Amino acid sequence: MKVMVVGGGGREHALCWKLAQSRRVEKIFCTPGNGGTAGTPKCKNYPLASLQEQVQLAVDNQIDLAVIGPEGPLVMGMADILREAGIPTVGPGKSAAALEGSKAFAKDFMIRYGVKTADYRRFHKSEFQEALQYIETIKYPVVVKADGLAAGKGVTIHKTKAEARAQLHALFVDEVLGESGHTVLIEKFIQGREVSVIVLVDGTQVLPLISAMDYKRIGENDTGLNTGGMGAISPNPFYTDMYRKKFEESILNPTIRGLKSENIDYRGVLYFGLMMSKEDVYLLEYNVRFGDPETQAIIPMLEEDLAPLLYDLALGQLHEDPLRCYDGSACSVVVASGGYPGEYRSGIPIQIDLPIAASIFIAGAQERDEESGAGRLYTSGGRVLSVTGVDRDLTSACRQAYTALENIYFEGRYYRRDIGKL
Repeated sequence: MKVMVVGGGGREHALCWKLAQSRRVEKIFCTPGNGGTAGTPKCKNYPLASLQEQVQLAVDNQIDLAVIGPEGPLVMGMADILREAGIPTVGPGKSAAALEGSKAFAKDFMIRYGVKTADYRRFHKSEFQEALQYIETIKYPVVVKADGLAAGKGVTIHKTKAEARAQLHALFVDEVLGESGHTVLIEKFIQGREVSVIVLVDGTQVLPLISAMDYKRIGENDTGLNTGGMGAISPNPFYTDMYRKKFEESILNPTIRGLKSENIDYRGVLYFGLMMSKEDVYLLEYNVRFGDPETQAIIPMLEEDLAPLLYDLALGQLHEDPLRCYDGSACSVVVASGGYPGEYRSGIPIQIDLPIAASIFIAGAQERDEESGAGRLYTSGGRVLSVTGVDRDLTSACRQAYTALENIYFEGRYYRRDIGKL
């Protein structure tokens, strides 16, 4: 089987790492890839920038399975184009990808099909004054969400009216997120604990993966700015059977019914970002792909062969048996460039000497050829890599990850030291 993985982050490295372990996989085409996928067995990077070039790569090489990692190509309709070319593809079509591409579209969908979610109001930038008047009348904290894609940075929580006013000004007047921030949702804040639940959907059958908990803020104890994610653990210890049943009844099942009602043949990964209050569970957001950094914690826990699993998904033939997972825990810690999520330097050499059993998943790093002929990794992004430990319990998994981090260094490196602390 020849597999194409689209994307160049830590999520895609984790997927390539797992796919390479399959006896059924002959070669992995990763586009554009990164310094980690470049060194993964069976994997070769193809640094193509445009969607058209990536689709042509799949057609020219008669790819048996395409797996689309990031949300951008999905929102642009890449899965539709690949399927039209006869290539089995993991990823929803353009119409369904709007569940992540537009938070307003997603909220309307939730309300339409009775999915349990927080109350909200929507405002366009032309309604700036109306939005300012509205935030004078509501209770705080409040959540402000940019409608469009914002690389995990479009959701902010505000404790005061002044903070909310400043965010609306930044989005509507300063246009810090461009068109993605021209429409916003002002949403009721729900107190509780977050959980990430990712399910595989083949159009009919639904298979949940093991749950996860991600750490979005840059600072320890969940302080500072939101990021794309600074780490994750799996499974989420707070996601009890009570919450799972409530999720299935009030969120998962209505979502699947809604997809069917709108004749959407959803063949891909559906991510539910949930908030667990004391007695209930609410949907915060949909993502239409594997989460990042949750994937780096979940995939090492999976005992299934990923290649036939995703191939069956793409063909609409998922099996009904629960997925087999390791009976333990995973802890994945993200190492970022100093200054992230603001300005940061790139091109810094990375030193790695990893003598213990932990997995490194590269995100923002690329290989450069040295004079000796051997490649070396240099930083190229804000989130540079993640280190995942898997062991019999969460404490041991975290210890494994943090011990491994002592053997990884680059100038200005930063990571949270409380991933896995509950």
